[in-house]
Amino acid sequence: MPARSGSLDPTQEKIREALWRSEAQLALALEIAGGVGTWDWDLKTDLIYCNERFANLFCVDPVIAATNGVPSADYIAAIHPEDQHIVVENTQQAIATAGPYVVEFRLPQKNGPDLWIYALGHAYLDDEGNPSRFPGAAMDITQRKHMEVELKIARDQAQTILESITDGFFALDRNFCFSYMNQAAEQILGARREEMLGTNIWDAYPEARGTQVQHEYERAIRDQKPTSFEWFFEAWQRWFALKAYPTHHGGLSIYFRDISEQKKAEEQDRQNQEQIRESARLESLGLMAGGIAHDFNNLLTAILGNASLLVEFSSGNTRDLAEQIVLASQRAADLTRQMLAFSGRGTFAVEPIDLNVLVLENFTLLRASLSRSIAVELQLVDTACIIEADRGQMQQIVMNVLINAAEAIGANSGKIEIRTAFIERTGSRPSALLRAVVPPGRYAFFEVRDNGCGMATETAKRIFDPFFTTKFTGRGLGLAAVLGIVKGHRGDIELETREGLGTTFRILMPVSERAVLSLKEPDFNTVVKRTGTTILVVDDEEIVRKIATAALKGAGFRILVATNGAEGLEMLRSNPEISLVILDLTMPVMNGERAIPLIKALRPDVPIILSSGYSEAELSRRFVSSGISGFLQKPYTVSVILSKIRQNLEIAAK
Repeated sequence: MPARSGSLDPTQEKIREALWRSEAQLALALEIAGGVGTWDWDLKTDLIYCNERFANLFCVDPVIAATNGVPSADYIAAIHPEDQHIVVENTQQAIATAGPYVVEFRLPQKNGPDLWIYALGHAYLDDEGNPSRFPGAAMDITQRKHMEVELKIARDQAQTILESITDGFFALDRNFCFSYMNQAAEQILGARREEMLGTNIWDAYPEARGTQVQHEYERAIRDQKPTSFEWFFEAWQRWFALKAYPTHHGGLSIYFRDISEQKKAEEQDRQNQEQIRESARLESLGLMAGGIAHDFNNLLTAILGNASLLVEFSSGNTRDLAEQIVLASQRAADLTRQMLAFSGRGTFAVEPIDLNVLVLENFTLLRASLSRSIAVELQLVDTACIIEADRGQMQQIVMNVLINAAEAIGANSGKIEIRTAFIERTGSRPSALLRAVVPPGRYAFFEVRDNGCGMATETAKRIFDPFFTTKFTGRGLGLAAVLGIVKGHRGDIELETREGLGTTFRILMPVSERAVLSLKEPDFNTVVKRTGTTILVVDDEEIVRKIATAALKGAGFRILVATNGAEGLEMLRSNPEISLVILDLTMPVMNGERAIPLIKALRPDVPIILSSGYSEAELSRRFVSSGISGFLQKPYTVSVILSKIRQNLEIAAK
């Protein structure tokens, strides 16, 4: 303890002893802590007294520094030249204000990197108000500084990465306010980060408040688990994929991207897949319809043939009943033709046709049956509207669409608008109804618009399905046949309808540059004079062979039969008296198409009448150059088959 001065009263002595004791305890604590250097600067003598740690930091002799003191200039000179002014300015400020002193600076080392020093102290005044002492402490914070540098580098790298990625990124604090936003987020959100930082996200985007986004963000913070989801922002009509990660500060880090184009592509792919499935479904239905129509035609041939025989050889009630059977069979034959059209197996005899003339002809036939409460407006293009189409099939399209419009209005007052015009398509485009791609080109269209009941969306999707109908008595084949015909002609169908507001059908057909030709029936009137009257019937269906045999025997002919083309050839070889061949087109073993040239090679003088469910126009187009003498469309009546035979043979009257 220092010797007590006689000049001090007991109170002052106690204060000095307490101060000495506190300083001793502080020195002991600093020594125990290690790594902390202390100094005491006597401002009046400009000498700094320090402990060993402080002296070692500044490369000063610890003994001299502790006992004699070292001038402050020596310490200032040891500081890095770039940091000396910082230390001097802060020192002067603390002395001038008798206030605290806090500063960081570098100390260069001879054999190593600079040290970073953290120093803090306080300047004190004497009783007269003059600066007297400046004690303080210093610590080596080099390691911390290195960590700060590494952390800054890591932060800079992270920010560089966040700024370079194409995903949007932003950070929210615990109050859902923006604390960071990268460049991609600015572009996607259409906002400047300077304006957004510190702004609450729900205030900036009120349309997102209460949506899935808010629920997911709050759940991620509550559960401290990341979340990812897709969200459709209705206000922008855009899709976003979002990932939110909770932070240790109680906020969120959020990555997001605009996936609207991806969603469009996915939807297009889904529609394409649906189109493939729908095409496969319609294809299978077409195959089924075509197969049914082919087999049904053979059955109808027997029914119609036998019924027509009853009409020929009966009278009274029996004849009336037979006529009803004939009428019903003919209606059934119309159904099979529609089924063949839907299946696409009824290929067409395409020729130039004036669509305006065709519409007028069919409208004239239909107008008489329309209710007088239905007003009809015709808007036909002024010039000739020539298309490449099958006349009979186009008539079926026009009639079906017009009838559909009339039935949509029903007994109510209404209006039907019929229009023809041209349209130029510069590129291929998918057809939603045909489930196919329609090529570019110039098209003429036939449009029928009604203000009838219209259709619901689900009904509109199915109206072209075979056997689907909304009418109690409908068969559901009319519009299905229209679909098949349009597809076969490489045309297109457009449909606009709204329930309660009416329907518009638009049928597009390729424009023809050829002139319309006058219709000519095939020349089937070649008379082949034969001495015999034997006829060979070649058909794989027994029921067809029987009706043909019954009909022709009744007319005085001698009949031979064969079940396929190969048997027919054998019959011709062994029966030279055969005068005419009725040949089915579709048969097993050898069909009619293969048999025709072989028959002509064996017996070039024998007329061949080709029989099929295809239309006569189609058969004429395919086989007119093959030497065929006539065509017989199934199903047929007795009068029809006899008429065809008499066109090809000169029969002696009996």
